[in-house]
Amino acid sequence: MPGADPGLDVLDFGHGDAAYKEQYANETRQERNAVIFAPTFRARRINATRTAILGPSRLAKAGLDATQLTSRVKATLRRRAT
Repeated sequence: MPGADPGLDVLDFGHGDAAYKEQYANETRQERNAVIFAPTFRARRINATRTAILGPSRLAKAGLDATQLTSRVKATLRRRAT
């Protein structure tokens, strides 16, 4: 419905991937967060901890994506949260 609301120029659907975002959008942008750490021992320790937490999470998501189960798992987690 392009042009349905002349006062609306941009609508931000928020973070995350969802099928409806692809269906209703006519333009997309890929964004990525950049994390920069100071060259100190403490910052390196924080980065190592962050990597230890995010690494398995990324592997799990890649596995779910490969088996096409990501949307099912997300839906189940949403139902449990309510």
